[in-house]
Amino acid sequence: FLFPSVFEGLGMALIEAQASGLPCFSSKAVPEESNVTGQVKYLSLDINEWVEALCELCSDLNKRDERSDLAKQIISDNGYDIRNEAKNLELIYRGRNI
Repeated sequence: FLFPSVFEGLGMALIEAQASGLPCFSSKAVPEESNVTGQVKYLSLDINEWVEALCELCSDLNKRDERSDLAKQIISDNGYDIRNEAKNLELIYRGRNI
């Protein structure tokens, strides 16, 4: 997942990409709080830096299982699970506190 943003408040798309188990590259403009796995690589907006990082990733495709484990960790540790959120939303619609 490539996130070459000039400015971001938090970077929810980056968090979602991590939860999906994707390798993530982000510009340094994105707050580090969005790095919930500790695996996001922050880069300047220099195109050569991005190309080099992607070439390194392509040469090491064996980390997919490790990223999948990280995705499961994000869901279990932080509650980023659509099933839980759907239940919470239903409670809100029914006028109950979550």
